[in-house]
Amino acid sequence: RTWWAPVRPVPVDAPAPPKAHPHRGVPDRMWMYREPDGGLIGYVCRFRTAEGGKDDIPLCWARHSKSGKSEWRWLSFADPRPLYGLDRAAAMPEASLLFVEGEKCAEAAGLLLPELAGLTWPGGCNGVGKADFTSLAERPVKKALLWPDCDAKREKLTKAEKEAGVDSASKPLLPAEQQPGMKAMLAVAERLHALGYKVWLIDIPAPGEKPDGWDIA
Repeated sequence: RTWWAPVRPVPVDAPAPPKAHPHRGVPDRMWMYREPDGGLIGYVCRFRTAEGGKDDIPLCWARHSKSGKSEWRWLSFADPRPLYGLDRAAAMPEASLLFVEGEKCAEAAGLLLPELAGLTWPGGCNGVGKADFTSLAERPVKKALLWPDCDAKREKLTKAEKEAGVDSASKPLLPAEQQPGMKAMLAVAERLHALGYKVWLIDIPAPGEKPDGWDIA
């Protein structure tokens, strides 16, 4: 819980955002979220963890509800959270949308398939339910392609199997529809269908045919 609340869009006279996180240091990447008209919403910054993993942290302009002070804060976007690529989609009103998982993939989509408007949402696989898709409701062309990550997750070990030292790689792969990337895109499809979109799901390799997490990038 915090007294700070995100302000959207960021005021044009706001200072530049901090270059580093107080504990995690300088981010590897920074992605800028913008309104359809180009107004700045905030950033998502990627940091490398000590174990070699990744951690994405939002950075927002925020106001303290008691003091009235405003400043940059390492804080999640307000729910419902904005989509990444709204400005690109607004600049291409006749284009079909291409939904991918993650900002890095959305940037890759823009380079590889520039005729499509690449979009994603913040928060990874579990963030679809908190994202705001209503900003796409009035597009003249309501067509979207969905490109899931090609995940290769396996059934989880039971407590007894963990205690027995069973190798997690011995467990069977989850069915395609239960893989996190596919589940996320099926949830995106539901949100878009509710807005009247025609939706195509891109055919991806079966789980295990590619390294876990294989994607457009």
